[in-house]
Amino acid sequence: MVDHSLAAAVNEAGYSNVEGVGRTETSALYRAAATDGTAVEVEEFNIPLAPAAVHEVNKQAAHLGATRLPGVFAPLACGVTGEGRLFVVREAAAGTPLGEVARERFATEGHFNAAEVLNLLTPAAEAIDAYAAAGTSSFVSRSITLEHMLAQPGCASAPVKMSSVGPTPQAAGASALHNRVRFIELVSDLTGQPIDPKVVERTGTCANYLRALAGEPVEGSASRRRAILPAPPSRKARDTPREEKSPSGPWPWVIAVLALLLLALAALWWWSISRGDAWEGAEAEIQQTYPDLVSERQGGKGWKGLRCESSTPQPGQEAKIRCADAETGVSVAKYTSATERNSGLPGVDKAVPLGSGACMINSFQVPGATPPAFVMAPVDHADYRILINGDNAEEDRLALPLCG
Repeated sequence: MVDHSLAAAVNEAGYSNVEGVGRTETSALYRAAATDGTAVEVEEFNIPLAPAAVHEVNKQAAHLGATRLPGVFAPLACGVTGEGRLFVVREAAAGTPLGEVARERFATEGHFNAAEVLNLLTPAAEAIDAYAAAGTSSFVSRSITLEHMLAQPGCASAPVKMSSVGPTPQAAGASALHNRVRFIELVSDLTGQPIDPKVVERTGTCANYLRALAGEPVEGSASRRRAILPAPPSRKARDTPREEKSPSGPWPWVIAVLALLLLALAALWWWSISRGDAWEGAEAEIQQTYPDLVSERQGGKGWKGLRCESSTPQPGQEAKIRCADAETGVSVAKYTSATERNSGLPGVDKAVPLGSGACMINSFQVPGATPPAFVMAPVDHADYRILINGDNAEEDRLALPLCG
């Protein structure tokens, strides 16, 4: 059922016939129609916006529909409902998750080579770079995953397009650097090759990284990237052309020093992403509670080699960590209390009890989830909840290292 507040806001944005189609962990998904009858996707987020954020959403809405990029299902409009919730209207997403395509490829032919990844991901990479240049990296921060990248039919303008693009209530921590790191890691997963720090160092964009891996020239892409999306009005002063001067006098040695500094910064950046930041606060408590499940540091590999990253907590949660690869995902959430943890669970009579002695776990299957998903509610850690999803989730949940 569609609440009146959302329907009214979407109608005001120029779309009609809003119908519910599903939910994610943080939002509800709807289908609607544009004035020409074209189907669009509407996402309404669960968490109401702070009053200060509403003004920012209104500013973003003015720029959303200006440009279409081949590598994304484009956001068309956004706004705030009468109840203070952010909604985003975007092109209706369709296609096969790249993770599914990758699993089939790995099983039959092995990993992709660099040229194949260049062909697959260049439009998506250029879109990530374009949003970075426009100062809106947060629009694609959650889209750089094998499940949000959707493979398209052969006749499509882009082999792969990113879904779930647009503003979100939790966009504050997103950055162009963070997005680039995630993209480089995703490419490594597809090729099965380790990340080459020399290639990272000499390429400044996602698209250039793909070109360099495939042995193609990387010159000239930065100017194209800047032109794809208009920068926000507040950045015009920085974009004012400046008169170029040829190096003379002291400038050559100054430039040399700057080059050395940039190389040092690049090395430091690479060291930091390879090593990973330490978990802090409640996230550190999660890692200490389940050290065999969650990696020792952010971005590291945990149980079964799953890469672990900080995830946005939902209402009632103190913190959440997500560990995932192309096949399996595990989310570990720490709640503010056992009452909050249990509030969204069915009764114990619906649970499948697992474990023994001091380590008992109630397991619940998530109805209708594709791929299959199971919620694990430990009895000994009553403020924790673990979600595992994937084609083999039913079997994998039995091997989760939840008992010390």
